Amino acid sequence: MDNKYNVSADGTELSIVPLQREDHVTLTCMAWQDARAVSENTILLKPIYGPENMLLSPRVSLVTVLKGLDLTPVNCSAECFPECIFQWTRSNDSFVVSRETVLKLTHVKLDDSGKYICTAINANTTELKATENFTLSVLDRDEITTQLSLVRFEDDVAIFNIGYSLVISKPRSLTLQYREVTTFNTTWITERDILLLENETVSVTVEVSVLKDQHMYSYRAYSTYEWGVSGYSSEIVIAVVAKGKYLIEF
Repeated sequence: MDNKYNVSADGTELSIVPLQREDHVTLTCMAWQDARAVSENTILLKPIYGPENMLLSPRVSLVTVLKGLDLTPVNCSAECFPECIFQWTRSNDSFVVSRETVLKLTHVKLDDSGKYICTAINANTTELKATENFTLSVLDRDEITTQLSLVRFEDDVAIFNIGYSLVISKPRSLTLQYREVTTFNTTWITERDILLLENETVSVTVEVSVLKDQHMYSYRAYSTYEWGVSGYSSEIVIAVVAKGKYLIEF
């Protein structure tokens, strides 16, 4: 018998030290008289354990989401017997966000930012519990303002100025894009990328030459953090109806 299984001198008591989760065993006690068994009793030992091996998936400590988008679901798991009870709370107000293993937040708002804590509780006793957490940072979308003005004509070609303005609070880049909208070509072409510094107010001007009749030209700008797009400008479409005639749509 394993050294952790100890039977008293008179054989009436069994102790298991230490009791571990692997000790899920069937135990039989038998009473003997005159070298023969006169009675027996069998029990199934199911040790209570956990929460153990708690894990958030994906493994994250900080998640950044743009306002209005959905949080990628975060799954909380742990090993328990009996099975764990799970709940998600937010540290800044202790509000119970969910009682499921998976945290789902849709169309996040700025005030959804904060630390989210998953607590796993052993269903047999609330004294057995464990926690894991991550921080959600919800960022506001950039507001990129757009202005358009006709500058001049050159040989029946119209020259426009498109101005993009953006006030930022954190470093990012502003990307200017162009495409000629035809049946065969709608691919965006990057004209230039501009690195913006923190607390900078930037105003960028793009000069547009409208060259071909019966063609449309589309322009836009977008800003990005290192993790993705943080805001788009409105799209400007200049349609050349005929020589010297243009339709402009925002």
